[in-house]
Amino acid sequence: MSLGAAGEFPEGERSCEQAFSLARSINHLYSIGVAEYLYGLFFSFKGDGENTVKHERSAVECFEKSQVRNVLPAAWGALGTGYHLLGELDAALESVGKALKMQTDTGLSFFLSYHHCTLSGIHLDLGTWQEARLHAEEALTLARTNHERHREGQAWILLGRVIGKTEPWHTDTAKEHILQGMKIYDELKMKPSYASGYLALGELYAGTGQREKAHENLAKAQAMFEEMGMDYYLARTKKLLESLGMQVENDTDEMS
Repeated sequence: MSLGAAGEFPEGERSCEQAFSLARSINHLYSIGVAEYLYGLFFSFKGDGENTVKHERSAVECFEKSQVRNVLPAAWGALGTGYHLLGELDAALESVGKALKMQTDTGLSFFLSYHHCTLSGIHLDLGTWQEARLHAEEALTLARTNHERHREGQAWILLGRVIGKTEPWHTDTAKEHILQGMKIYDELKMKPSYASGYLALGELYAGTGQREKAHENLAKAQAMFEEMGMDYYLARTKKLLESLGMQVENDTDEMS
């Protein structure tokens, strides 16, 4: 899973498959659930919604059967992430809503920022800006309180995206939030998430009519997504470039 967070997808997938095979070989239900949960998270970093849903469904089933209540909410939340990547927003809301309630009921706060980040992203796609901002702000508070640096980075970028959508006169503030999130991801060497920051900046500048800045950041995002084989995010980037009447193809020399 950590290799996925670092953008090392071929090696990470081999490790996930080894873990899953070992868990299956001893037929230990909880271990299978953990392997499936982390396998799903691995695919979520890549933007592969289909495989995220596949593995997280299995993880939920394993945790429910083995009555593991402390990790079950995390698997429900990751399942919601998979549905979000597939564009199944109602299913995503249902899964993450269940995760948030279950996590709150446990009294453990260490996964709450993840659920609020996912909800913020879903509401961004739904265009329900107030909810998107509330969840981003709550995610940021929880992530900082619990020292969850990776979620803090995600929350900063989400908050910047929300401000860019709702307060275009505060473009500088939105940009600063996104850059703060990218700084954290750079420090953590989370390359896929760092690349998503360039996509967010491109989206921000495109929305405020700054075509050259939008093109510059989207070109950087495209080069990184192509390098890592992140097809979902690559397609999103190309679609935004096309909406601007621009296209970048294998422009890696310029990016370096």
